[in-house]
Amino acid sequence: TTKVHLGKPPWSVGTFLTRGTHKAGRLLGLIPKAEVSVHTVQRGEFSGFPGYLWLLREVFLARDRYRLYVKARRFATNWGLVICDRFPLPHIMLLDGVQAGHIIQPEQANWLTRYLLKQEAHYYRHIMPPDILIVLRLDPEIAVQRRFGEDPDWIRGRSEEIWSVNWQKTSAHIVDSGQPKALVLDNIKSIVWPRL
Repeated sequence: TTKVHLGKPPWSVGTFLTRGTHKAGRLLGLIPKAEVSVHTVQRGEFSGFPGYLWLLREVFLARDRYRLYVKARRFATNWGLVICDRFPLPHIMLLDGVQAGHIIQPEQANWLTRYLLKQEAHYYRHIMPPDILIVLRLDPEIAVQRRFGEDPDWIRGRSEEIWSVNWQKTSAHIVDSGQPKALVLDNIKSIVWPRL
């Protein structure tokens, strides 16, 4: 048994370089300090083209996630059990999945932009659905209380998105994570054990 966090995969050299350059550019005032994400765009905190460096960073992140996914899939194929946290899902926009494709408008896309968007989508398209999908669904206000010290708007927005998805149209098993921890674990075990 092993566990992987697909939301935070190990960085490749490309990711390290683009993130480092992006951070240095922000410190030197060469790149706007506004954080670019689907969340900030939806809240009206960012508009316009995020820049090629940001776009390249998202492509490298997609590749890092895909590589970690391939490693996890290989382990599972060899009779291993892999527990994945923050698995990229097409109907979740605020967490781990296509970002650039949701932010960049068609009128902003030249040949280079279209190529990079295609690369980002390519990596996520090749991440196949998990064998068992368990969604820990939590009331957004409880989520904010539990993550004290973090940006409440970010936590609330993330939880509201998961809360509002119609999971009945998916293969997901929904677990109410507002319950006591022991009960949540019992529910998860009752879903996983019969499949082993």
